[in-house]
Amino acid sequence: MDKFELMLIIGVSISILLFILTIVSLIQFIFAKKKIKELTQSKPKDRKKRKRWKKQLRLAENQKSKKMRYVLFSLLGTLIIGGGTGYAKYYQATTISEQDTDNIVYSYYLLEQIEEQINEIDKKDDKKSSDNIHTLAISLSSFASKKGSDKSVEEAQILLNQYYARVGQFGVNISSQNFDALKKDKEKQQEYLNDIKTVKKTQKKVIDYYKINESSLKEKK
Repeated sequence: MDKFELMLIIGVSISILLFILTIVSLIQFIFAKKKIKELTQSKPKDRKKRKRWKKQLRLAENQKSKKMRYVLFSLLGTLIIGGGTGYAKYYQATTISEQDTDNIVYSYYLLEQIEEQINEIDKKDDKKSSDNIHTLAISLSSFASKKGSDKSVEEAQILLNQYYARVGQFGVNISSQNFDALKKDKEKQQEYLNDIKTVKKTQKKVIDYYKINESSLKEKK
């Protein structure tokens, strides 16, 4: 558990305690109000009893004011701390780590490059194209060992892990492919292009989840 998660737990705990205090104070306020109503309706005519009655009424009114302040302060505290904790949780869920940002930028570049190499496999020098595809494939396969940031919430971590796994598996598959065989096999080329589309669907989910500007990724290619 890191410091951020500990702060979230503390924030939630304080919010719950303040909410309970709000409910308790509200109940006590209602009882105090009811007490004032009962005292008002039972105003004694006897002067001696009236003195005691006034004291009880004053105490009940003070209690009512005190509990009202408790209700307002605890409710305000619940809203501020609860709202702050909620925003922190939302920020954590939608903010990607620097490491994952670098991984997405790099994988975006690699997928675009290898897709371009496959599409133009007939137009380029065999040796150079073969080396390029192999280098790109090896780089893509390295994503198989990557994991989403531990600071991410479970949903985001699962999405990132799924994306890295698919990128890595695609890299492993194409790195084992013989270039000469691939150049002659149009069906295999199309199969790899379809695989890239599948990987890009998961990539798009990641981009949309974190609201990443895809135009900026294209500029970094």
